[in-house]
Amino acid sequence: MKLLKKNIVFLLMLSGFFSLNTTDELLAQTDEASKAQYAIWRGNTSVMQTKNDEVRGSQFYNDEWKSGKVIFRDKTVSDELPLKYNSYENLLIFKDGELMRVFEPTDIQGFIFLNEKGEVTERFMNGIYEKEYDIQPTQLLRVIYNGDTKLLAKHKIFFSKNAGRDPFSNVSYSEFKEKTDYFILQQNGDVKETRIRQKNLIRDLANHKKELKEFVKSSDMKVKSEKEAIALLNFYDQLGSAQ
Repeated sequence: MKLLKKNIVFLLMLSGFFSLNTTDELLAQTDEASKAQYAIWRGNTSVMQTKNDEVRGSQFYNDEWKSGKVIFRDKTVSDELPLKYNSYENLLIFKDGELMRVFEPTDIQGFIFLNEKGEVTERFMNGIYEKEYDIQPTQLLRVIYNGDTKLLAKHKIFFSKNAGRDPFSNVSYSEFKEKTDYFILQQNGDVKETRIRQKNLIRDLANHKKELKEFVKSSDMKVKSEKEAIALLNFYDQLGSAQ
């Protein structure tokens, strides 16, 4: 393939190469949570089983490959590639023939997903450090609204061992579970955790609370979706963030 203007390393933070068929070798080098999902590296997203423990859920933000491009630290952009974002390990994976590789997190600034027309459907960025919310500079955040004020989402996946029992077989299973945290990034760089709710967003935005309430009322919005949150923040930016 026509490649990419930065160094890359292979999947699962290994320093060398491995074949997707050598699953025993792969299992020997990964931690328990990765072992439980090893077949996903071969494109199988059904329930996995390792050492007789059933595992449900997924490590990935997107289980299916999506076309996209990667933005590097030096502002260069990759060719269009099949991408998956592993939000459990905060790793961006791309497909190179039958191999799957991961970009070094410190080498990238973000990535975009594209539709069939080449239009951007989703955008992820990093570069924010906020100790209070456990956001490291390499943490990829989904950009929901990208105005003067930004609305960001952190997609977290955690591994819950013995999460429950199957109601039919009574066999216990472990599970990958997803949680999404939302943040407002103000123009001055301040970061504040929020929720996609009218009350929370208006409270957490710095100014113009009266105007925002009037806008919501006149627009007949509930502000319970990302689409409505985008409309609210767009109006906020039009007002200007300064009192």
